[in-house]
Order: sequence, then C-alpha cells, then structure tokens
Amino acid sequence: HATLLVHTAVGAKLVRAVRCDFLYERDESEVKVLRFSDSGDRLLSAGTDGCVRVWKFPSLQHHLTLDMLDAVRHASFDAVGDRVLALTDNVCRCYSAVSGKMVASLVCPG
Repeated sequence: HATLLVHTAVGAKLVRAVRCDFLYERDESEVKVLRFSDSGDRLLSAGTDGCVRVWKFPSLQHHLTLDMLDAVRHASFDAVGDRVLALTDNVCRCYSAVSGKMVASLVCPG
C-alpha cells in the first residue's frame, strides 16, 4: 500500500492524503510520476506497478485506473486534458482521460 500526500505550495500544509493500493503485489512498487492537468482539476499518478491512476483534484477522488501491465516510466495529460499518454520501456499508449478507453497504442519491438 502507498499513501499519496498532497501539500499546498505555501507553507507545505497537508491538504489531503489518500491510500493507493498497487494493482500488483511487488515489494519494490513505487509511485514514479505525478502530473497535474493544465486546468489543475485532475492529478495523475503512475509507477512501477504498471498503472496510471487519475484523481479529481483537490478532492483526490479516484476517477480512473489505466493498466499498462509494466512499470510506467512517464505519463502526462495532453494540453486540453482529455487524453493521457503513458510510456513503459516498450509500449506507448494514449487513453481517454474521461472514459479510460485506449485511443492508440504503439509497441516497440524488443
């Protein structure tokens, strides 16, 4: 289990904490990526458990879990905030940030 802590920029006051269960039980599971949407109303987290999670902000209500099946190296929202791009070592996927439906996938042979 991991806890996602969100602090304000001024004074480092704790705003909210949520518990995040990793999808796969791995001793080394870690959150590696945190990104806000440009509008600031959503936050994504991604990590070594192979999942990208989208949270509503500031409530930190869970919205989506996107399963990449392998450790996520990078993830971000597009400029509009309606798509999520996520990368592992050999897969790049684009998802709808609203429905979680995969829009595109590129697999690098290796």
